[in-house]
Amino acid sequence: MRTDKFTVKSREALEAAREEAARREQQSLEPEHLLLALLGQKEGVVPSLLERLGVGPGPLLREAAAAVEEFARVSGTPSGAYLSPRLGEALERADREREQLKDEYTSTEHLLLGLVGDAGKAGQILAGAGATRD
Repeated sequence: MRTDKFTVKSREALEAAREEAARREQQSLEPEHLLLALLGQKEGVVPSLLERLGVGPGPLLREAAAAVEEFARVSGTPSGAYLSPRLGEALERADREREQLKDEYTSTEHLLLGLVGDAGKAGQILAGAGATRD
């Protein structure tokens, strides 16, 4: 993953996802952590984009928080979070979206599109709210 091609807001979201995992003593950084971080960006594009699509970010935020709460915790001194295969795939989808749209940097909108394609709970949360690729 090349974060040098991420916008500042995208880097902030990924860092917030890592912090959320660390706060909850979770080692595996999952798509749901990133979704939670994107939805929590008060001045970010994702919440306002979802609102314009008629999808309220509040209920999604609660669902994402509940999904993250179910992940395994690590007791003791964790050695740091690692990207799960699902999050790696979501980031790859985001990068493909960036390329397809001929954008220079991966923005939070690209990250959201990468999460829409997730086969796990993050994708289910977004699809259930009507946020799809089409």
